[in-house]
Amino acid sequence: MKPAFHRAVAGLATLAVVGSLAWGFASAGGPGLRREEQLDERRLDDLQGIVDHLRREYVVHEPDPRLRGPIPTTLDALLAAARTDRPSIRDPQTGELYEFAVLDRSRIRLCARFLRARAEDRDVAWNHPAGRHCFEVDLLER
Repeated sequence: MKPAFHRAVAGLATLAVVGSLAWGFASAGGPGLRREEQLDERRLDDLQGIVDHLRREYVVHEPDPRLRGPIPTTLDALLAAARTDRPSIRDPQTGELYEFAVLDRSRIRLCARFLRARAEDRDVAWNHPAGRHCFEVDLLER
């Protein structure tokens, strides 16, 4: 076979590899998109961790769900009163406190600023749009 044929095949193979890589990055969004997704996953994990912490520390489940006492009114107070674990209360990117409010005896509101929307088929209560979004949670409900 002629060297020109080998060069042409090598060129086509190189073009196919480069094209595949470019298509892969374009369809996956590249490393920047993945980092944003990871930050949002961490935010959601943090908010769920705060809810789980409050349920462990402040809710008696047997025989009927009821509160042990008043819920702390700030995240700093929540950490100060923590007996078992210390949930993450700050945004992983900005370091700012998540927004937290006690709405009534057993309901709270938690807010965070998300980079991307979430529309999953599991845990749909935790789906959110991009931007600032708040979740209202009744600690006595599961």
